Amino acid sequence: MALPLFVLMTLMSTCFAQVCLRGSGSGPALPTFPDQFSTEIEANILYLNLTLRITEYYDNINNRGRIDVYSTFGTNTTLVNYDTLEVSHIATAPDGSKSCFAAPLAANSSRFARRLFGTEIINGTAHVTTASQFLLFGAEFNETYIGEEMVRGIPCLRWQSCNASQDGRVNYTIDYYFTKAGWSQYPSMIPVQIIVRGIRPDNFTVDATHEVNNVYSFINFRPGPADDDLFRVTPGQVCMGRITGKPLPPLPNDYFTMLYENIQAVDATIRYFREYYYYSQQLYRADFLVGFPNTTTILEDFNEGVQYTINNQYGDCSVTPISPFSLAVTTDSEGMLHLQTLKEHFLRTGSFGYSYEGVSQVRGVDTESWISLRNNEPLNNNQTTLVNGYIQVFFTQPGWSVVTSFNGRPTSNMSVPWRFIIAGNFSDRLPNGTQITSPYSTSLYNVLEFQTNEPDSDVFDASVCFGIDQHTLLSLNLPLPAGTTYTSIDHNLLRSRVRMALSQAVNIPASRIGGLHVYQRSADSIILFLHVLDAPPFSKHQNTMSRDQIVSQLMDKVNKGQVSVTLGDVTFTPSIRLRTNNGTNNGTCEEKEESDGLSNGVVAGISVACFIVGLMAGMCIVCLIHCILRAKSSGKYTTSPYNKHQDEAVLT
Repeated sequence: MALPLFVLMTLMSTCFAQVCLRGSGSGPALPTFPDQFSTEIEANILYLNLTLRITEYYDNINNRGRIDVYSTFGTNTTLVNYDTLEVSHIATAPDGSKSCFAAPLAANSSRFARRLFGTEIINGTAHVTTASQFLLFGAEFNETYIGEEMVRGIPCLRWQSCNASQDGRVNYTIDYYFTKAGWSQYPSMIPVQIIVRGIRPDNFTVDATHEVNNVYSFINFRPGPADDDLFRVTPGQVCMGRITGKPLPPLPNDYFTMLYENIQAVDATIRYFREYYYYSQQLYRADFLVGFPNTTTILEDFNEGVQYTINNQYGDCSVTPISPFSLAVTTDSEGMLHLQTLKEHFLRTGSFGYSYEGVSQVRGVDTESWISLRNNEPLNNNQTTLVNGYIQVFFTQPGWSVVTSFNGRPTSNMSVPWRFIIAGNFSDRLPNGTQITSPYSTSLYNVLEFQTNEPDSDVFDASVCFGIDQHTLLSLNLPLPAGTTYTSIDHNLLRSRVRMALSQAVNIPASRIGGLHVYQRSADSIILFLHVLDAPPFSKHQNTMSRDQIVSQLMDKVNKGQVSVTLGDVTFTPSIRLRTNNGTNNGTCEEKEESDGLSNGVVAGISVACFIVGLMAGMCIVCLIHCILRAKSSGKYTTSPYNKHQDEAVLT
């Protein structure tokens, strides 16, 4: 489909000798072509008996161009980018299917593209030529003014150049027709038609020539810039051979928090999710339907191999082994489940690479995108396969900053994820082994919030999934070093550091310590409450320490000064003590010895009360054990929620 254009460009790029002299008439000044324009062109090629419809976009200012050639065979698009020195060719079939290949501008396959808009070297850098140069129109080409003529019902001014090659095998004239000044709404004269007549060598027969009679009519010529997206490959289109270009922006080192919306065009739905990810701690959390009363939280502890599913509306919690279909799960060669790495989770890299797509505006923000072609990629732990698809990721362009402080000052200049697109056919394997492939669909993920600071320890706190009798409450006293105040400390970070220090001190998963919250005890010390939790049901650790063992080791090591907590340049050396749960010591009725005035009747009353309380506690324990056994037999384990604020009752 490129032959007719090639004919024109070959004529215009052939070495020739000027054979026409400038007319002596006092014609108007030569019109000029704008630095940016777009136009439709009807090209009639007589010797091929062919009519083509062409759309051309020319942008000398931004060093790029585009040509679309339409025919009954589809559309051929050529994108020329002189800044990246790359040419992309996209073929669109009548049924809408596309294929694309790219090549460097200097490659032999790009010779035609170089001729489309011309190429010149400015200060050692390739640049698109001016429109006057690649159309051979201007004072340096010695056109002759012919006069006024009507073309397609438009009063025009006509100029002509007459050209011939040195060997005489090329001999032609080019007539240029421009609107008269003041025609229609145009501020200046615009091209209406170009006619090329003459002879040129035949492409198929040696030493033969053929006549040329080509008419190019410019329709809807529009001076000015075109949409930036017209000069880029369509989102989702993968071009083989593209210059890889920029590498992907760096990802967070260890943790992130992300809020995003998922738009599913196939069923016209919008969903909201928030993710918390902490790779070194092997913890993952996803909140579904964020902002709605029936929010569900999935908390996955890969240290224990346990998943907590929490209904935040009612406080219900069920405990199960981590599902192989989790959003964050990957499986090794031995079938073991692991938390995905950041690259696996963000980009699903695997054996697939990404190529740089360029700059585009997404939701009003300048972004850069990368695309990866995907075919037969397993998803959801091999239960779903992405066929004939792609993944495209968008990051904010350098220069855009994220504001995360109340004063409005930018606090992050890093490129952050802005949008993800996953498209293709999804093939699902049913339990009976049958494969069902869905129609081609696109899933869009808009990132609404992205944070790279360490998540609050409360985010991964599973205390709500343990009953009061599965907690042991401890308090940590932290004397404040000189120059440090209660309000100068980052409490979120302090809780996280305490949790990490204590779990490392006794070599247990950090998830065994929960319910951390901080109070000011005095001007020179603070107190931090925490709970040691039972090992969760379905833990993959068969010989894990009991809660009592953990408490004993913590109290021994902390009170011997073997544990310290570092927060920036401040180091705390804490002490620890066992507190009471619900006003009793570990749920028992233990009397204080007091000798001042308790009568025998009062003592007897206390004894009876203790007996009654003990009897009721025994009945509750029997019921609880019965419920646990039933839950375990069904593969789930459910507990009543625990309210961490009840610890305030024991603060002394």
